[in-house]
Amino acid sequence: IRFFGLQRSGNHAIIDWIVGQYEDAGYTTIFDNNKDVGFFDAIKPYLPKNPTPEYLSEKTMLLVSFENKLLFDFPEVDAKVMTAFDKVMNIVLLRDPFNLFASRLKHRIVKTSLKGKIQVYFKMYAYECLNKTNYISNKIFINFNQWVSDEKYRSDFVTKNFCIPFTDKNFDKMSKSG
Repeated sequence: IRFFGLQRSGNHAIIDWIVGQYEDAGYTTIFDNNKDVGFFDAIKPYLPKNPTPEYLSEKTMLLVSFENKLLFDFPEVDAKVMTAFDKVMNIVLLRDPFNLFASRLKHRIVKTSLKGKIQVYFKMYAYECLNKTNYISNKIFINFNQWVSDEKYRSDFVTKNFCIPFTDKNFDKMSKSG
C-alpha cells in the first residue's frame, strides 16, 4: 500500500487502523513512515536483489506512507515490485479544509512545512480524489471525516478494498506518531 496524505490529516490514525485490520486477518505487517524517496527505493530494504512472489508470504502487507508530497512525483510501481506483491494499492487521504487548517495552526505547522503552499497541496489532493486529475492510478480515496464518524463506511471500505474481514481494530487507538 502506498499511502498519501497531508500532515495533520489523520494519516497515522488511519494507518494504525489499516494495520489493525490486516493483523486481525493474520497478516504480517510492515510500515515505513514518511519516505522522501520513491516507492521502490522505500521498499528495497525488504526485498532480495531479485524478488520472487515466494519471497514474501501471501499474508504480508507492506504500507509505505508519503506525507506532504506532490502527487505527480510518484511514478507507477515497476515490474520488480509487482513480482513481490500480488497487488499494489494507492490510498489518498483527504480531510476537510476547515479542520485540516485549524489543526495545522494549532500545532504551529504554518510555513515550516510545505513552505506556505498548503492550499496548493490541498487542492492537488482534492482534485485527485475527485478524479479531476489522475497522477495516481489504482487509487482509493479515504474521506477522513466520514471515516471518523461512520462505522459502516469503515466496514465497507475494508471489505471492498482489502477483501478481509472487518474488525475495526485500532480505530480508537491514539497514535504515537503524527
